[in-house]
Amino acid sequence: MAINLQDFHRGDPCPLLSNYMPNSASQTVDGDSDASMEDQENGWEDVNMGFVGDRMRFVDVTGIFLRRVRWCCCPGKDGNLVSPDLQLLDAWIYPATSDKPTTAFTFNVLEEFALDSLECKTAALTFLSKLRRMTNPMIPLSTPNVYPAFMRCYRQYQNLKNLLWAGIAHDSEHARTSGDLVLFCVICPQIGKNVSVEEMEASNNP
Repeated sequence: MAINLQDFHRGDPCPLLSNYMPNSASQTVDGDSDASMEDQENGWEDVNMGFVGDRMRFVDVTGIFLRRVRWCCCPGKDGNLVSPDLQLLDAWIYPATSDKPTTAFTFNVLEEFALDSLECKTAALTFLSKLRRMTNPMIPLSTPNVYPAFMRCYRQYQNLKNLLWAGIAHDSEHARTSGDLVLFCVICPQIGKNVSVEEMEASNNP
């Protein structure tokens, strides 16, 4: 199966798709230098060799899949081509690296692990073992191991969410200081906001 990312054309093919040039460096997968050989030995080589595109590994709540991708070739607002990592993020897919990504995780699988980790205390290795078994129930170990890339992406994803919750995700010009990610508590007494000095002194001297 092959994929065309058409996020910028509302599902229609990119009008400049004829200008597409595959990335020859995309034959190795993030975090696994021998991923190409591993995939061939385990039957993961893409059978649709007639489709010109970069090979990518996608991790979703339904399993781990190897697909070929053709990127949108239209220029962005600055006149340059939109980088593959930004195209993936626009499709709600988190790339394992911003430079020539070859492994990516859907936002759904990152949110699913966050919930499993919080409520079920599921370890990341156990969560990925489940996905590998869902992908290949008979031989789960034949499915590529994406643990290193997954942990890196999950930590980045959670940090971005914390920045959003704190309201400083778009404030990239200032260095982070201690306490920046603390959420404001409206119940905690704060002089001048929800309690006066007299009330604080009265509470200290009952």
